[in-house]
Amino acid sequence: MSFLANAFFLVGSVFITELLAVDKHEKEANTNTYVTIHIGQGAESEGGNVPHVALWDFNGVRVGQYHPRSKDKIPDEGMVELVIPNSQTPIESKQVQAPYIMLSMNDDNAICINYITITTNGAQWTWTGDIGYQCGMDYYPSTLEVGSGVHTPKCVWIDKNHSGDLHFQGLSMHMPDFSQSQGMTDEFNADPGMLCDNPARFKAWPEIWPDYGTPKFLPPLQYTPEGADADPSRIKPQRKRKRDSSRKLVARTPLSSSNPKPSHLVVSSHDSHSAHELCANERSFGPDFVSTAEGIFCDMSEKKAWPLCSSSIKSDCFDLEAQSLRHSGLHRRGELLPALKTYNTTSFWDA
Repeated sequence: MSFLANAFFLVGSVFITELLAVDKHEKEANTNTYVTIHIGQGAESEGGNVPHVALWDFNGVRVGQYHPRSKDKIPDEGMVELVIPNSQTPIESKQVQAPYIMLSMNDDNAICINYITITTNGAQWTWTGDIGYQCGMDYYPSTLEVGSGVHTPKCVWIDKNHSGDLHFQGLSMHMPDFSQSQGMTDEFNADPGMLCDNPARFKAWPEIWPDYGTPKFLPPLQYTPEGADADPSRIKPQRKRKRDSSRKLVARTPLSSSNPKPSHLVVSSHDSHSAHELCANERSFGPDFVSTAEGIFCDMSEKKAWPLCSSSIKSDCFDLEAQSLRHSGLHRRGELLPALKTYNTTSFWDA
């Protein structure tokens, strides 16, 4: 999928900001930073432990941290709002903004993140799973609708022990760059490397621990009146280094375990959900998936797409009513028939 298809949501993030605006946090400056983590609606097995969260100010000075307890959970299809005291900043008033955030999973119960929002002393910024998807994270569709239903952002997975061949334990980002302006959106469209290839802007970490520091833009970035980077050269120098190291580290083994719930089927009628895309992308991770809009079934274990059976397609197809593959019986010598599918549960994602 082209970057342009996903970049709309960088503009669409303003709708999330409107939806999540919490007046009580914006009435006056205070000594806390508020972090909201929303878990993918509709995705399966996406609830889990609350990650560790660390915050820094524009000068790279740590503002505060949230150390989760083992019992701190985010429910399936739920969200958590963390109130993090600005206790680690040396500024006496503690009334600072925290544009840098790092999340790291300290438990083995993976979560799939739809969006993250920071509300911090007069500013509110939002990051969505579409950004992580564009930058190569493991992902799955979701039913969360943003902007009067105009978009359903993907959720992206983080996990400590990389179960099911998940690749990333955490992520960090410079939040203002994802909720700012049309200028920044145009910049990302023109050069996707400006989004993904500088770890101070965004990075998914295969391994990261709570007290890690993360890259920062020092001195702080400056922007044009339209909101694009005033000095793009500050972003570009690190591009080649990250491409050479990070992408090799996280490459998925072919036919690895991409289906954590093989007895569950998801059937979606959302036009924005593509079974073709799920099967073609080595980073998709989740249950078998049907797109009724496309007329395609994706076997997530094998990463193979099948047409839905119809009056014109009667064999080598997926029978949606029977929830099983229908074979012609004609296969080349030595070729194995696809495994039989048995589903105990089904989710219907109605548009």
